[in-house]
Amino acid sequence: MGMWGGIRQGLETFKKDKLDEEQMEIRRGQEERAEKAFALEEEAARLEFLKNTRNLINPSAIGLPSMGSSNSKKSGGGSSGLTTKRMMFELQELGVGYDDIMKVVSNAGTPAASNRMLSKIHKKAFDYNTGINSGDYVETTPTGEAMASLISDAILTAPEEIILDDAWWEDTEKRLDSTFNDDQRNDLYPDGRIIVPGGIAFTRDLGLTEYASITDTKAARGIVEDITVDIAAKVLGKIQTLQGDFLIKQRENIPLTASEIKLKAYMDDQTTILSEAIDIKDVNTLGRLYGNEATNFLLKANRGIQPALLPPEYNKENQAKIFFEDRELLFLVMNAGLLNDGQIISYYLRDDTKPNKNGELVTKVIGEE
Repeated sequence: MGMWGGIRQGLETFKKDKLDEEQMEIRRGQEERAEKAFALEEEAARLEFLKNTRNLINPSAIGLPSMGSSNSKKSGGGSSGLTTKRMMFELQELGVGYDDIMKVVSNAGTPAASNRMLSKIHKKAFDYNTGINSGDYVETTPTGEAMASLISDAILTAPEEIILDDAWWEDTEKRLDSTFNDDQRNDLYPDGRIIVPGGIAFTRDLGLTEYASITDTKAARGIVEDITVDIAAKVLGKIQTLQGDFLIKQRENIPLTASEIKLKAYMDDQTTILSEAIDIKDVNTLGRLYGNEATNFLLKANRGIQPALLPPEYNKENQAKIFFEDRELLFLVMNAGLLNDGQIISYYLRDDTKPNKNGELVTKVIGEE
């Protein structure tokens, strides 16, 4: 029994030592896992601290890599997902000038900012180009010219480098009511500086105008007629004011000059024509006199209206030509402000070699060279 008892005691001791060793191995594994977990948590806390703190200090700074998947760590730079080179190529294909593109890119300061700024004009150019090629909008300025004008009017801000010296950190700590030790400062900005990227802000948009509906066009016909009557009434008002001045002269026995007599005869004829046409709203007469001006005024506020759908009197080829016997009368009438832009006038050049002194017939549009 003594021998077997010793053997059993030896076996028990062996089992106990082995169990203790296994438990120690388990504890060592637990401790290693705890250390790794602690290290991960510490790194996560560090990254979270850096991310949140950097956003507070400098919202425009380049962000730290996220803790998500590897795809989330790739820097696309802009919302389009295209490379800067690709966007530059596609913009040039749309007719956007290289100089205009470089004006944007060179103001960015960093590759990521260049891509972001280029993405903005890339999207605007493609949206605009799609619109004008769809056939749903009024034909307008080509994409290249439109973007050149848009970029020319845009506000471009240059990149700025901020040196993070002690004074900057003191001011930041005071503003955030926090303290950053040297290790934290180095973690946040190892280079000791911040690059604030340049940016682009558009002062207007590239609006596309839809074609007017039949209902809108019908309404426009009535509106343009009212505009025409208003234009004619203003001209008549100018004539009546001048006629009043001449009448006062005559009552005071002040003789009119030869030029005034000539202008008065013209105004008397125009008063008769305009007064009757305004009273009965004779669009046939008034539209042929002032149709160009009335149409231009209408289209400034309603670009979707098709001029060809307006009354025929408003088509340019149907505008009345106002004939002047000589250039002197034309000068007097223009000087009195009785001709409006868009009106068509004709007169003869003087030719002393001919019995009637009339030379070449000249036709011009007021307001055009």
